[in-house]
Amino acid sequence: MDCKILLLVTFCIISKLACADICELSALFANCSKRGFSEIPQNLPEYITQLELSENVITKIGSKAFKRYDKLLVLHLANNNISILDRDAFEGLYELKVLSLTGNRLDHTRYPNNVFRPLKNIHELYLNRNIRSPPPFEQEKTCEYSDKAFSWMVNLKILSIDLCGSSNFGIGFLKLTHLQNLTFDNCLACNLTRKTFNNFRNSNVTVLNLSRCELYEMSESIDAGILYPFSNVTSLDLSNSYFSLKHALQLLLPFRNKKMDMINFHRVSRNTRSSPENPFKIVITSEMMQFLRTICVKTLIMSYNGIVDAKPNSLFVFDHPECFENIIISANSFWLENTLQYIEVLKLSSTMINLRLFDYSYVPA
Repeated sequence: MDCKILLLVTFCIISKLACADICELSALFANCSKRGFSEIPQNLPEYITQLELSENVITKIGSKAFKRYDKLLVLHLANNNISILDRDAFEGLYELKVLSLTGNRLDHTRYPNNVFRPLKNIHELYLNRNIRSPPPFEQEKTCEYSDKAFSWMVNLKILSIDLCGSSNFGIGFLKLTHLQNLTFDNCLACNLTRKTFNNFRNSNVTVLNLSRCELYEMSESIDAGILYPFSNVTSLDLSNSYFSLKHALQLLLPFRNKKMDMINFHRVSRNTRSSPENPFKIVITSEMMQFLRTICVKTLIMSYNGIVDAKPNSLFVFDHPECFENIIISANSFWLENTLQYIEVLKLSSTMINLRLFDYSYVPA
């Protein structure tokens, strides 16, 4: 009888330590990545503050899956196959500061209303690269983001999330008043309007990344007020989003006469997506530059946009040239061929007193 009891106790101890043996433990950090876990391990030390569970085969976060680990500050669940979050999946994680769910199969329109309720102290949330490219007939379908679920995260500062073909961010996003850094990764946007981001207007976003929107459907015109809810932005990245350079320059309307750290318009035009209204080969005019010229910007990137010429009082005339530290206009197709352009460039160069880099390299024939 004593032997049976001893064997039972030994088995229980071994089973409880199994996960700890599989994972790498270092002080308060448990590295359980690439271990083949299909569910959240429950046998790790309760005192850990950082848990790495990326690149496993987890498909669901069940009820109170992390309640044992109530001291967690950082939780990484990237690149699993998670498609389901129980409504109390994160119960107990009241101190969590960083949560990464990048590269799973989550539907941003179907989060349970209270799923993020315990995460009132979270600062960083990564939900990007969950939406797969939709079939063509679904590109125009409006995504109603689960705004009630997001409304609990009142201290959120950094959010990375996918952007649907047509998106509606509900009133719950008005509560993200501390949001500072917003990235729309895996951008599938086909169209954007002034209403698209309206419920971010209470936020304090200073860094906005809206890059790689390669499915955007260019039209003859664009609503220049699309980015009004982000009027506090100082770093704007639209690189590789096919708005066309003409339209991208119009989107600077909310930033007139403001100071900015960076404007990245690298390859916002593409030869294969040109149209009579928005040709790839473009001549910069004074009207196109009406908003950009008023901005005090440190780094300006307008490379690879098919610029073939610049009219007088356009590309080389700015109200605040002393603000420039870096200008990158490489991989375009224009030459300084007339006297007026030379004069404008010479005048500009004499006033860019803080300039460190001016890249005009690679001019295609």
